[in-house]
Amino acid sequence: MVRRLFPVFGLVLALAGTPVRSAPRPPVELQRSDKWHVNWADDRCTLTGAFGQGDSMLFLKFAQFSPDDDFMLQVFGRAIRNGSTVSAEVDVDFGPESNAHKQLAMFGTARDLGFMDLGKVRLDDRQSSNDPDATPLPALGPDFYAQVQTFTFGPVRGKRYRLNMGPMGGAIKALGECTADMVRQWGYDPAVEASLLRRTTPIASTGAWLRSSDYPSGMLMTGQSATIHYRLDLDETGKVIGCHVAEITKAEGFVAITCRALSSRARFLPALDAKGAPVKSFFAGLVRWIMGPN
Repeated sequence: MVRRLFPVFGLVLALAGTPVRSAPRPPVELQRSDKWHVNWADDRCTLTGAFGQGDSMLFLKFAQFSPDDDFMLQVFGRAIRNGSTVSAEVDVDFGPESNAHKQLAMFGTARDLGFMDLGKVRLDDRQSSNDPDATPLPALGPDFYAQVQTFTFGPVRGKRYRLNMGPMGGAIKALGECTADMVRQWGYDPAVEASLLRRTTPIASTGAWLRSSDYPSGMLMTGQSATIHYRLDLDETGKVIGCHVAEITKAEGFVAITCRALSSRARFLPALDAKGAPVKSFFAGLVRWIMGPN
């Protein structure tokens, strides 16, 4: 994975010799203006809602590429067209309680709308680790999702936004029914996957699977970037036996090198079923190819 973070500097004004910081503006509050929509597809399930009206309307999209408590999150709307900004850190916070964390966002345009791609998030505001030795985060159940009602993010163009989603229990349940059907279409048993003693586990950090030298020369010369959602199929030994690109933003020229590198370098401990026996399974992940200043 090629990632370069841009430094962010805070500006502190001084008054009468004492540093002061201006109070943050309250977020722009937007109410949900339509019902949630779940879209069923072969390689992904999405949950989309609309908030606000007119030019201030924002669309929130949760996507899942496998059953999990991780969601890929995007926001669309005219109000968040962010000019020439390619990436920046924003605060992300799911309520009812305030527990904001920093998230690297990628910005772009889709037709006449701006979009912000926040990558992978959990609704408990905790971040999954790529370290295979890290303690797995706890599963989140229906009772937890029923309590989540707001999503606050920003700044984007100097503003923070709070989307009042309402209790998310029913919407997340509907999304889960979609992902279970998706797994079944891939040839796996959703009940077996849900009862695994151990999921397919990377032996080393996923960050080692792709290198800066892998950046496709044609994409490098033209300054192109891309986000790729992929799925690796694994046999009972943990060996990669298939690579599938579920979604790519922008240049298709990244697909071949991504699957070639993942298939040759990714190593896994196999999944274990409820009895502890190794079984075939899959691993879904995200690659961001990002150009940054030298």
